[in-house]
Amino acid sequence: ARVMLALGATDDNPKADDHLRMAKELLDTCYEFYKRMDSGLSPEIVIFSAGDEDFHVKASDAFNNLRPETVESIFVLWRKTHDPKYREWGWKIFEALQEI
Repeated sequence: ARVMLALGATDDNPKADDHLRMAKELLDTCYEFYKRMDSGLSPEIVIFSAGDEDFHVKASDAFNNLRPETVESIFVLWRKTHDPKYREWGWKIFEALQEI
């Protein structure tokens, strides 16, 4: 969904700004999964919470299947916005992958 929203944010789309904002917000959430794990890699399953923590991960779900969607979204949003944070995020994920 993140990539589709970002790619749909074109000049001829009257909702382009909304689509790009939603793509960024979804990617921010997904990157938090990578950032908060000790391994630097997103868990396979995340459970959203309403309590003190916004999400938690069961020990049995703390593995990563190397799904490409987040990295693809980082690439597309960097190309679309040229925001350097996306390059930094991509590099951090690359470094975490080198550790497995």
